Amino acid sequence: MSIFTYLRSSFIVLVSLFLLSGCAKNSDLVPQNIGESLSENFEMDKFSGTWYELAVLKNDENLTNRTINFAIDKDKIRIVKSSIDMSGKPKKESLRGKTEENKISYSKFGFVYDDAYVVRNDGYKYAMLYTYDELFILSRSTSIPEALKVIYLSNAKKDGYDIDKIIWINQE
Repeated sequence: MSIFTYLRSSFIVLVSLFLLSGCAKNSDLVPQNIGESLSENFEMDKFSGTWYELAVLKNDENLTNRTINFAIDKDKIRIVKSSIDMSGKPKKESLRGKTEENKISYSKFGFVYDDAYVVRNDGYKYAMLYTYDELFILSRSTSIPEALKVIYLSNAKKDGYDIDKIIWINQE
């Protein structure tokens, strides 16, 4: 192998790594006022289990009957998202990641991580999570009390989210 072949191969690898690093999200980008919003005395182990996804800021796929199962073991997490698509077919997505206090870092591709922060937790029955550009309202049942819904939306608005763009998921 000539030195030029070696240098060319090395250059291609370095350029590829540089370009891929641009795909990674900056973990320093966190939702506005996140420090003020984090749920206090939060225990990630109690957060384990199945949650109904009641509302999201984005719902590009028009899915219904959405659930998220968080399986937490020490600082590792496995997330399984289940839903029904427009044609009535079940859809599942598995993610893996790690946890730290109120933060869940998860990955679809192995090296690109998104962070979700548990900012509201009401008795581990209802919760609100923020990511950099999304929010999720979760419940252990298929509904949320109206008073709590108003509180969650008020907090989200105060924290800089456009609550008019929130989509409520059909849970049949």
